[in-house]
Amino acid sequence: MNRTLQKYKRVKIKVTIILLFATSITFSQQLAISNLNAGFQETTNGTGIVGEVFNEYSINSNIIVETILDFNNNTLSTSESDLESLIKVYPNPTSNIVTIEFQNDFKGTYTLYDVLGKQILVNTLNSIKTQASLETYDSGMYLLVLNNEYGKLIQIIKILKE
Repeated sequence: MNRTLQKYKRVKIKVTIILLFATSITFSQQLAISNLNAGFQETTNGTGIVGEVFNEYSINSNIIVETILDFNNNTLSTSESDLESLIKVYPNPTSNIVTIEFQNDFKGTYTLYDVLGKQILVNTLNSIKTQASLETYDSGMYLLVLNNEYGKLIQIIKILKE
């Protein structure tokens, strides 16, 4: 049995994709017919695409299938997350006691930091309403960090102690 060996050119391609505020990705395939030996330039509306990254696969000598990555960037909202809008911390400013209140039972932790970033108080949250005493701390600004039971950051609130 005679076989004809064909030469294949190996091409190594490094692709780096950085997503910044991309809220959806669309994958599509387009078919372009060309003579492989003649080559062709990728175009949109008759003009070259600058910076396009795509993979080419030769199906036979006349067809190239390319996969194009299309990013749809949408404007991001600045509204609070659902959980953040269900949290009340009062009174703020406070003289001694701060109340952390959720609309529903909540399990997690709260941590109080001073303005230098020193952790000064850690406690659990396991009900609708929890009170934190700042009585022994100096007047000034503090950061109250709320985490859920899995350690995920929920909200950071500035607290002013008078």
